[in-house]
Amino acid sequence: MPVAATVLAFTPALRPLLLSGVLPLLVIYLTEVVSEKREMSIVAEERERRRIQRTHQRVQQDDTDDALARLREQARVQREQRKKEVMDRLVQILSEAPNTPVTAIAEQLNISRTTVYNYLRELEEAGRIRRNGSVHVMA
Repeated sequence: MPVAATVLAFTPALRPLLLSGVLPLLVIYLTEVVSEKREMSIVAEERERRRIQRTHQRVQQDDTDDALARLREQARVQREQRKKEVMDRLVQILSEAPNTPVTAIAEQLNISRTTVYNYLRELEEAGRIRRNGSVHVMA
């Protein structure tokens, strides 16, 4: 039998006195326990709210990254298509007039002379045209 129960059992006259001293202490203790649990609950809720917020931010960032990747891919495909169209047009110009100066080709295609030289080199490497002196002819 616990000590408190023993004291209460053997001293009926002291029972009201002991209860009047112990009861307020018990109420204070329980109030503290409940208060701590409530504070812990509030802290846990705040942590969970921040975790959810970080998760949402990551999802939004992933969506943004995916959208940027799609836009970059679309831009890359468009550049490749434009380059193919320009190179095909360059081959057509050379087939119609092999002696056309690079400056005139650049003006017709609306690209720089350097780009024309690069495209001519690529077309030569691909075997679509070949150089015959200063003239490019179909391969």
